[in-house]
Amino acid sequence: MFNSIALRLLKQIFIVYFSITLIITFIHAYSEYQLTKEAVRNELQEIEGTFTPALRTALWSVNEKQLASITKGILNLPIVTDLKIENAKGKPLLSSELSHPDSDDTSFEYSFDILQDTHTGQHIYLAKVSFVSNSFVVFDRVKWGFLIIAINAVIKSLILWALFLWIFKTLLFKPMRKFVIELHKLDFDNLDKRRLNLGLEHEDELKILERSYNKMLDTLHQQKHSYIEAQRRHSSELERKVQKRTHELELANQQLNFYASTDPLTAIYNRRKFFVLADKYRAIALRNKHPLALLALDLDHFKHINDEFGHAAGDKVLIDFTRLVGNLLRESDVFARFGGEEFAILLENTSSENAASVAETIIKAVEDTHFNFEYNEISVTVSVGIAEITAEDESIGGLISRADKALYHAKESGRNQLFIADQH
Repeated sequence: MFNSIALRLLKQIFIVYFSITLIITFIHAYSEYQLTKEAVRNELQEIEGTFTPALRTALWSVNEKQLASITKGILNLPIVTDLKIENAKGKPLLSSELSHPDSDDTSFEYSFDILQDTHTGQHIYLAKVSFVSNSFVVFDRVKWGFLIIAINAVIKSLILWALFLWIFKTLLFKPMRKFVIELHKLDFDNLDKRRLNLGLEHEDELKILERSYNKMLDTLHQQKHSYIEAQRRHSSELERKVQKRTHELELANQQLNFYASTDPLTAIYNRRKFFVLADKYRAIALRNKHPLALLALDLDHFKHINDEFGHAAGDKVLIDFTRLVGNLLRESDVFARFGGEEFAILLENTSSENAASVAETIIKAVEDTHFNFEYNEISVTVSVGIAEITAEDESIGGLISRADKALYHAKESGRNQLFIADQH
């Protein structure tokens, strides 16, 4: 969707102008409010001279009826919303029906004292009188003025917006839109036939933009042929580099596959690769109804080796153990390290009884071997759990689980021995 910079600029200008207009309008309205409020306060002051004599007479003679009548007359005035008359101790002299001493936050008042002169020339304090008004009285006077101010601000804003819109549309929006349309029509194959003409009379930024655009088209047209020739020259070189890079990627992928399937310490299969191969062996064995056995191996008390001789010694033992066991296996057997001192061997076309013979050979070979590390001879034994695949094994996980349970029984029975699953 086309998003004109002229319209966005116009929006920003209008937002700034409208914000300033709102602020000025608010200040104007606030000033009118304050002036009107001060006028109301002055009118309250003028009421003092009108009602003071009557109030003094009623208070001096303690004439409650006369005081109530005067109070009602004052409260009937449009600008008076409440009246307070208090004695010297601050106690209200009006009944609660005539006075409402709890004014709200919008109230303001004018207060004065009423004194009575005696024949001796003394002044007796009779009461403090407060004429109360509020903002609603002020608003009632200025509401039409506020409305006129608001209408005036809106009309000026709309007129200015329309004027700005016409100016921007004529001087900026139309030329820029035409320029954008020409950009969309740009065809690299017909650069010599495309020229921009915005129809501008004055030498301004858009005229410079038009001239620069046409100059760019000329430059592109001149460079097109040299670019095509350079592209042709480099195509053969690029093809050669792609072939070389493809060969390097193939080698890298081979290395990645090797590292992804090999245990980094012992250089035999890792757990991930073992599962991939084991699933294939399981499917072949079940389809051809051939036996398939799994040996789960675990070096006994391997933690003691790490604690006594260090982890470097433990790594050396694992490497030598892997080499020793690997020499006892067939090429078709799958030998993998599951992690730590745990290993697994998958024996193709091998029953659990024959697998037990292989396990006994491994146990004996490991027991008779002394692993050397920095002039230290380290003795190691291994426990083996054996399981044979059955038709109920829906995945290799079932075979591994039974081999692990058999390994657990071998270790619980004293280690350095084998245990065949489902035969005890």
